[in-house]
Amino acid sequence: MGTRRLVQKILEQEFINFLVRVKTPEKSEPFTGYRNGYRAREVQTAKRPITVAVPHVR
Repeated sequence: MGTRRLVQKILEQEFINFLVRVKTPEKSEPFTGYRNGYRAREVQTAKRPITVAVPHVR
């Protein structure tokens, strides 16, 4: 698997985990966020910088 795909997959999983987080004791309802597109960001790797799409959330 390429570095770009690996980083993209990790970012997507983090985003999904953020959107489906469980209720917190101080809130009576779970967080209700939704996708709002992507933004391009550059990540420096050991060999060279790569551009990945970072998900937006609202």
